[in-house]
Amino acid sequence: REVFTVMMPVRGHSPYAREHAPSVPQQRTNTHREAFVHSNVVFLENAQLRSGVAASYSLRLDIGTEPPPHADEATLSWRLKTTVDVAGARDITARRLLKVTLG
Repeated sequence: REVFTVMMPVRGHSPYAREHAPSVPQQRTNTHREAFVHSNVVFLENAQLRSGVAASYSLRLDIGTEPPPHADEATLSWRLKTTVDVAGARDITARRLLKVTLG
């Protein structure tokens, strides 16, 4: 998050005379959002699944102990994102918010 001050013209003055209009300092905040893929796993690569047949698959996602870049100066939220890449069709994506404790 970045905090800075800008000079804003006082309301009620002509916008055509900005260089002569009175101005006041105003604090602004920019919030930067970044996405970082921390860990991933690929499964069922090149598999063929049958339509209309429900199946269950198990996998293990090993999560490294290194925090993402800039983690010590940011607020983090973690999400588990699952994407199923369906050939010739729309990909299916689901997300769940997670509570993660590092260290």
